[in-house]
Amino acid sequence: MNLALYAWREITKRPGRTFLNALGVSFGVALVILLFSITLAYKEAVMVPFTTSSTDITLTRPGQEKASVPVAQGVILPASNQAIGTDVLKRLAQMTEVKQTATVLELWSFDPGRFKVIVGLDPNSQPLGPAKVREWVKEGRFFGSGERGVAVLDSHYARFFGYKVGSQIIIAGQKFNVIGTCEMKEGAQLTAANIYLPLTDAQILAGVGPETVNSVYVELKDASRWKQSIDTIHQVFPEVTVTSADSALAMSDSILALLDKLAWPGAVLVIALSVLFVHRSLAASTWERIGEFGTMKALGWSRRDIQRALMLELFSQVLIGSVLGLGIAAIGSLLAGHWQVNISPVGSAPPLPGMAPSTNTIQLPVVFSTSLYLSALGSSLLVGLIVAVTIAQKVVEIKPAEAWRHL
Repeated sequence: MNLALYAWREITKRPGRTFLNALGVSFGVALVILLFSITLAYKEAVMVPFTTSSTDITLTRPGQEKASVPVAQGVILPASNQAIGTDVLKRLAQMTEVKQTATVLELWSFDPGRFKVIVGLDPNSQPLGPAKVREWVKEGRFFGSGERGVAVLDSHYARFFGYKVGSQIIIAGQKFNVIGTCEMKEGAQLTAANIYLPLTDAQILAGVGPETVNSVYVELKDASRWKQSIDTIHQVFPEVTVTSADSALAMSDSILALLDKLAWPGAVLVIALSVLFVHRSLAASTWERIGEFGTMKALGWSRRDIQRALMLELFSQVLIGSVLGLGIAAIGSLLAGHWQVNISPVGSAPPLPGMAPSTNTIQLPVVFSTSLYLSALGSSLLVGLIVAVTIAQKVVEIKPAEAWRHL
């Protein structure tokens, strides 16, 4: 007795019912895979600003009161980035968790009719955070140690406002010679600024002391222990705000960020609904043929043969649906990979005038995870096998006379 041939005939004899059963399975498989794929992709996207700037965490010190935007011309420290004391920097450098740090002074300039974000940095600092722009010079050059009165502009900002290498830019009434432009990398939100100045010039513009900085970029010795490192830093410096990719994700207001919290509950809900649908659909299609099974018993089919044939038939429909679900998930992942998502880590600069759109948005980095697809396939087949065994067991327990009542 060829049970596989029997199962195949039954599947092809009722294509509508087979398609409906397979569709229910494929929907659950595809939705679970897409849910986790997009969640993982968004986590990777949030990491991009940190990996691009070779930074594990950033430190800032918010002001006690929310600063109002000045109407008159002037340069100020952002309310979320107030000066960080030198004692903090010295103690931070001595911490065993810290590999290296880089400090900058971020400023907002409210010249009439044109808002600017300025970053003052030491060209000899470690290549972390905004200091990475030294490697992204597009035209001209970056300023060297001891240079004054010079500026490097973001290339999109320079093009937007008509600046070129060799021209001058006026900031708060002071002239700076443009010696170069730099091209921001995709997702480089942590390093984004309109203008980069020598640290001393930025400090003079802001009217602060020669050792004043307000943003610290930290590379940890062991990035895998970032949670423990953040806890330690918080204990030592309770007045500072420590930002990592994980905290940026948790505080993001994007709808996609909610997936991180809803992934597992959502997956459980989808699986539960899919199992309920598949069980009811397979049971209904089987019950429609209950008289047929009574006839099979009367013709000499054993309980075991009927059970195995029915299990094979039902399991095959689940297998078809699972494979179909993998295909749907793969297509959905390809489409999701074209999404442009906004990445604005906490403590980073706001969207800047004339800034390249790629500094604020990146393409969602969806990755085809073999383990995720295999896990979804294995889980769906396991559930399908349990459902098939349950239904087949109930069918073989029905006596022929009772089954014939449904003919």
